[in-house]
Amino acid sequence: MTQLSRYVILILCLVLAIVCYAVGTAKGFILFLLLGFLFEVAFWIGWITVKK
Repeated sequence: MTQLSRYVILILCLVLAIVCYAVGTAKGFILFLLLGFLFEVAFWIGWITVKK
């Protein structure tokens, strides 16, 4: 995963968190949790690789 893609994912997550906070719905919160879960699964499966 390149440094740019890490920043893009971070910015997208922050924007999504702000949108969820502004909307204040449970659906937004659930969507954000689901997105985090999917990123975690993608990391452990190996779709997102970390170079050492």
